[in-house]
Amino acid sequence: MVNKAQNILNLLVIDSDSNTISSLNDIFTSDTEITSFKNYETALKKIDLKKHFDIIIANTIDSSNSWINFLKLVRAYANKDSVVIIIGSGDIKDLLYATEIEAEKYFTKPIDSEKLIEYIQKVKDRVTSTYEYCDTILLQDDWVYSFSQKSCIKDDLNIKLTKNEAAFLEALIHNNNKVVTYEELKVYIYKTRNLRSDKIHAIRTLARNLRAKTNSKNMISTLNRIGYKLKIKDKV
Repeated sequence: MVNKAQNILNLLVIDSDSNTISSLNDIFTSDTEITSFKNYETALKKIDLKKHFDIIIANTIDSSNSWINFLKLVRAYANKDSVVIIIGSGDIKDLLYATEIEAEKYFTKPIDSEKLIEYIQKVKDRVTSTYEYCDTILLQDDWVYSFSQKSCIKDDLNIKLTKNEAAFLEALIHNNNKVVTYEELKVYIYKTRNLRSDKIHAIRTLARNLRAKTNSKNMISTLNRIGYKLKIKDKV
């Protein structure tokens, strides 16, 4: 479950066709925030990779692998459970890549805008029906995490987390009850693909610090040499 502070659906679109983006802007208005780019180079420079997108629409655009590399990177941050929709030529390699990044739907060019919008609406209805729109998440041992305050709260205790501690905890929350690997965590926290030993040590230190600050052994589970997992207890 992804925590959201307000009832807004986040949609990411990468498509060189202005008509597609224009159609989406016309149909999905007040309750949808659309972030759009015409190519992957610009998207990579300007996008906030720590932002969660509910739906990602990606046009393969050209014969290069820029789209698949971009989606792999976005997946590694806060979008492991995002619904990915691919618009492509129907090339067998594209279809295999779409399967690799667990795309939910593949539309073949030329795209039927009405069918695309109809499908997005169905996904939107499904996604928003499962979200909890609140600022806080109840963790194990009755700790509550506040997204706005970046702190863990219990009774009269309000423990502020460092920037990296909060990023670490939010990465686990966004992937509730799923294993988040060291590789995924270092990308999410440090924005780097280079998994040096000092980064692994730093991630382990973040986990130790959170356990020490909350005095909780149940909040975060360690999978030796793999990563960490957190299970949300319930909504507040």
